[in-house]
Amino acid sequence: LITNILVKKGLSVERRDYYQADSTLSIQTYSLIQNQQFFGIMAGLNRRLKISNKLFLFVALHYQGSFASLHKYQTQLDSFVVNNTGAFTSTRKLPDLQGKNFYQWQAMIPFGLELDIYKKQFYIRLEGDAGLIGGQYRPRSYLNSQAWGIGLAAIYRVTHRNYSTY
Repeated sequence: LITNILVKKGLSVERRDYYQADSTLSIQTYSLIQNQQFFGIMAGLNRRLKISNKLFLFVALHYQGSFASLHKYQTQLDSFVVNNTGAFTSTRKLPDLQGKNFYQWQAMIPFGLELDIYKKQFYIRLEGDAGLIGGQYRPRSYLNSQAWGIGLAAIYRVTHRNYSTY
């Protein structure tokens, strides 16, 4: 329902000045750190169809919607100066910038083959996914909203024993 806080670093602008008169190099870097946390829900319908005793077809329909409940940017200004007398650094925290909270969604159709490896407990599943993703900050064209994926999964299922016969 609630994700961990996602942190994206590396958003920065830098200014470098070199003063030949006194051989001073000054570097100022303004940086942003994006923090996001989502609240959402996923719903789906899964179907497993028997092809043979050991092979199954897996088909599903999944929908996920999430809302950015936290969206802010931490800002800071880093200064670095080096000259004949030494090197000096300072970091100044600036006020946070509030990002816009937004809704995003995805609708996926997973499909695949599942093979029984050992006594209906261990399975291998080759799965593909096709679907659409969208939201306020996603491109609106059909080509840019497509999502595709493929994966291989190892599955363990607990077998239920009937203890009433003991």
